[in-house]
Amino acid sequence: MRKISRIALVLSLILSCSACTSTIEEITTTEYITTSYSDESQIALGETSAPAGQNPGSLDSSSAAQNVTSIHIDATFPPKLAQPDLPNSDSQTVDWYYSHLDTSLQEIYQTIEEAILEMRSGRIQVGNCTQEDLNLIYVSILRDHPEYFWLSSEYIIGKNADGTAYVAFDYTTSGNGQVHYLVTTSQRDQMRQELDQLLTELDQKAKGSTAYELELFLHDFVCETTEYNYGATNALDFTAYGALIRGSAVCEGYARAFQLLCNRYGLNCIPIVGRDENLQGHMWNMVQLGSQWYHVDTTWDDLGEQPLHTYFNLNDDMILRDHDFRNNLIESQYTVASMDNFHRPFSTSLDQCYFYQMGVALSKELEEAQNQIAYMIANSYGSSVRQVEFLIPESVLPTHLDSDWVLDYYDLSYVFQLAGENIYAQTGETFPGASYGSSEWSFWVSW
Repeated sequence: MRKISRIALVLSLILSCSACTSTIEEITTTEYITTSYSDESQIALGETSAPAGQNPGSLDSSSAAQNVTSIHIDATFPPKLAQPDLPNSDSQTVDWYYSHLDTSLQEIYQTIEEAILEMRSGRIQVGNCTQEDLNLIYVSILRDHPEYFWLSSEYIIGKNADGTAYVAFDYTTSGNGQVHYLVTTSQRDQMRQELDQLLTELDQKAKGSTAYELELFLHDFVCETTEYNYGATNALDFTAYGALIRGSAVCEGYARAFQLLCNRYGLNCIPIVGRDENLQGHMWNMVQLGSQWYHVDTTWDDLGEQPLHTYFNLNDDMILRDHDFRNNLIESQYTVASMDNFHRPFSTSLDQCYFYQMGVALSKELEEAQNQIAYMIANSYGSSVRQVEFLIPESVLPTHLDSDWVLDYYDLSYVFQLAGENIYAQTGETFPGASYGSSEWSFWVSW
């Protein structure tokens, strides 16, 4: 879990190639050291600071008005929408990027994947293949397999004199360029055992009656297990192992961990590479529930002691309010921008969005919305979940949403007092007040 507010997260996929020519046993070989990695930087924030678009505040219920009206509790509130069934126990997830390669590239993908699993050293011959296609294949393997945490961001592409190609992940070029796996084979095997043990233990907990409930559990597990590392220097912070075992990761580690868990339990999940509203690089996920795909950002939902769900199952339109992947949708050319999200599924539905599933999409009518907020606070008080979240209707959203607008528009001092009276009537306890924060389209109350 993260101890301070979300900051602008930076992930940039950089592909840099430096060519060198050498002669080995009278065979001229052109070798490229290729880098595909996440460059995450940080913005220093104090403990009380908030990220762009998410603004905290606090209010003691004692500051509220004294004359309040008892809340009307509607037994049908909140409603829930229909949810897809759980995947079958024998269901298989799809290697998304592999499935969108042509047959010839799929064969090379399999050759390279076999070498990766064996942690093979030296040159891995792949036959006739362009540098661009090899880059695409390698990125596809990285995106399909978060469980291959030992893969480095650097790899070598070379061409033999006969025009055939090779790649290498543990190799020294004739020009003394070097690439290596992140860990040794024995270390990898031990780390896999640690990860397998965690997943075996999780098997007893990862249960739900619907695919939505299972996904929600996995989302919250990643947020509760992982703490964002603002000064990350260890390459494992970019991996699922770093997030799930070391408890330390940057956005790429969060996304890979969530993808690994979803895939284990039969939910199709892929990583998405893009940018935030500050044009800084970022990685998140898309998940398939039923026939629909949704965006999920576990990094930006890990704001404090309890996971948020601001970015749980959004469609393209909502995620594009402060994320951007549109520069990564060029499918006709193999460019740095296009190879990440090629054939990205489109997302148009909000049926499985957290706010609609939990019935916390607020009414357009102010008084009714205030009653909804007070009811949800009173109904949740005393449970292990000390937080409620609300979706603000687009028709009442200001041009720029901040916590001051939420406080004033919904008159939270009045709402907290209203909730406090109902809590006291039900439990005899005094509601101590709450803190609150906002995103681009929602706000939450914590106590």
